[in-house]
Amino acid sequence: MTTRRLAYLSACIAGLAVAATIIALSLGVTFATGGPHRLDLRGTEVFSAPGRLAPRFTLRDQQGKRFRLSQTRGKVVAITFMDANCRKNCPIEGAELASMERDLGSARGRLDLVVVAITPRNTPGEAQRFVHRAHIHGRWFWLTGSYDQLSKVWRSYGILVRPIKGDIEHTTVVYLVDPRGHIRVADAIPLLPGQLAESIRALAAGPV
Repeated sequence: MTTRRLAYLSACIAGLAVAATIIALSLGVTFATGGPHRLDLRGTEVFSAPGRLAPRFTLRDQQGKRFRLSQTRGKVVAITFMDANCRKNCPIEGAELASMERDLGSARGRLDLVVVAITPRNTPGEAQRFVHRAHIHGRWFWLTGSYDQLSKVWRSYGILVRPIKGDIEHTTVVYLVDPRGHIRVADAIPLLPGQLAESIRALAAGPV
């Protein structure tokens, strides 16, 4: 299979997975189709307030500490799914997240970046090296656990994971969760760092 064909297949898989995610989320939320929501928040899909509470989970972070999503309440949270050893999409996403941080400027302190591993094999050292190479400097958590623990989180967020030879294909999406714990934006590839930063600033500023 050619590199171009494989990239096309990956994009198709990611697109279908994001569509499934959006359908699942729409069971509990209303899409913002106009008015201030569209002006303030931007992404592949934007959800009207109050939205749906982000599915809760408990995993271990890069320091081995127990992490509960509820502990981020009061801050804007960007939730995404990556593999520290991914060779294709994850390094690109890492660079885009770092660019998003730079665009945020002083508002970066209002954001928690939460990465859920797409394989239980990620180690703390691998996570640290990935974040260092991507030049991510804000507050971040790289979460892992057993396959059963991780797969439950993947399913609750509509993430498809498929091992391939020498790599892993998976849904690439960033969820933005407001300070009250509600999902407000789902942004799929291609991620636009400036657009994400704009939405984070809007959520950090107050109710939208």
